Amino acid sequence: MPAHGLWSLLLFSSSILIALASKNKTNALGDWRWTSPWTFMRSKDIYLNLTTLHWPHIKCIRAKPTLKNKTAQTLSQDIFINVAIGENITWHIMKASYTPLFDEISNITRRARKFASVDEDAQAVTNYTFLHVIRDCAIVFKEKEKNKTGVVSSWELWVNNRFNTSSEACKKQYLKVCECVQPMQFNMSDCKRQPHNQKSF
Repeated sequence: MPAHGLWSLLLFSSSILIALASKNKTNALGDWRWTSPWTFMRSKDIYLNLTTLHWPHIKCIRAKPTLKNKTAQTLSQDIFINVAIGENITWHIMKASYTPLFDEISNITRRARKFASVDEDAQAVTNYTFLHVIRDCAIVFKEKEKNKTGVVSSWELWVNNRFNTSSEACKKQYLKVCECVQPMQFNMSDCKRQPHNQKSF
């Protein structure tokens, strides 16, 4: 075989191996496609999967978008909270609205990375900063400031219904970012059961 023919064969074989490796890596990570925080938040349902806070009686938290404005990147959600105390299980519902906070980078990209939510009744302001966002999950740094108690911060991993395709990759990245050992984990299946008794906050 001529030298140039052998070289072409080697290049072709290498390209196939690289393509296969990339495919396997993609399958291992799941649907690892970056998206904007606002796009993720408007998923049909999103669930809190991991948090560095400890809520002993909360079984799950699910958020469902209600009002959304793509141009302004504003959003409102109904938030369903499953609370279990002994054998008594109740669902609580609260409403939250989010306003984008633009920084130097998001002013250029026009994709807000930080959102603020104001709770007038509790006199609290919560800021959500999105560190890593793909179609399946989002890693969020949460800062809640109350007039009387000061600032409480936490790391959260939010997921949507696509989460099973990349669960391990999302969790691995979350643990790397939060530098936490044993975050509290919630089960999505506890949120998919139809709430019967509901109380509004």
